Amino acid sequence: METNFLPKNTFQNNFLKAETQFTTTYCLYDGEYLKDFKNILVYKISENQQAEIIDFLFSHNSPDVMRTIIYDNNLLPYRKYNDFPQLLIPVVNDITKLPFLIDWLISERNDRIEKFVSCNATNIDAYNLKQPDNKLPKIIFIINELFAVQKAPHFEKYITNLLLNNHRLGIYCLFFTKLDFHNLSIKSFLDLLYICDFPEVKKIIGIDPTPIDIPSNAIIHEMDKMDGITFEKFCLNLLIINGFENVQLTSETGDHGIDLLAEKDDITYAIQCKCYASSIGNAAIQQAHTGKSIYHRDIAVVMTNRYFTKQAIEEATALGVKLWDRDKLLSLSKKLNNGNSH
Repeated sequence: METNFLPKNTFQNNFLKAETQFTTTYCLYDGEYLKDFKNILVYKISENQQAEIIDFLFSHNSPDVMRTIIYDNNLLPYRKYNDFPQLLIPVVNDITKLPFLIDWLISERNDRIEKFVSCNATNIDAYNLKQPDNKLPKIIFIINELFAVQKAPHFEKYITNLLLNNHRLGIYCLFFTKLDFHNLSIKSFLDLLYICDFPEVKKIIGIDPTPIDIPSNAIIHEMDKMDGITFEKFCLNLLIINGFENVQLTSETGDHGIDLLAEKDDITYAIQCKCYASSIGNAAIQQAHTGKSIYHRDIAVVMTNRYFTKQAIEEATALGVKLWDRDKLLSLSKKLNNGNSH
């Protein structure tokens, strides 16, 4: 269904876009934490607790298996998620556009019904098993404060329509409120939501107080088998989950030896990513150093799944280029084990 705030083809291109980003968590546990998902209303939940839930979902589900649409009534808390490929469109904070978001989700639900009927599938998991080359991601529609939107025009009618049997089709609603749910005027669709508090929703989505430990050899194995583009995106995610901001890939052509740009603590970085089968020589150091100047960045970095030659280390020391080798990447990967995206 078309919207009047975003061209339909843009929405679909974002939905079908193949630029999948990987972390080792994705490779090992991708989609496992969505098996018991449902339509959920979480009450008396703070902004930090909301972020913990969303960070966990984003760090454990690749864009291949999960996409999200987020409505944030003031934009600020959720703005950081605009850099994540799991987002179908940038975070929406205009309440007049809320009906069009729900319209699109209902249209997507109806399209999926036709697909499921055509191959005799009763739910999204059965469909994806029957259509391995045309799998559908699960979609989670998130509203950060239900109280702020409950009186939007026709909201109850739209959302009730969406909630009816949408979970079988892989479309879910995740609503938050800082209030007790008894203070909400949404009686018409409360029966269609699983109502719980923060500790309970953590159990539903699989946040374990004892972090899953991804063995170092599993991380090394995943890194070493990546191609260049996948490794760049792996590095991008490592930076994001370690607190870097404004992380972005450069263009594939004319990148001047720089693959990633990032910022942290008011310091800007130009980063070259090298996924090789042998040690990295000094040519990469020279390229990163030159690229740093072209992109006007403070620090040049070379990230690799391997180690550096003695000559490369000497040149990096002389030029002030930081070397993040196999051990450094394993250290950064420790964040994968706690489910935090930032």
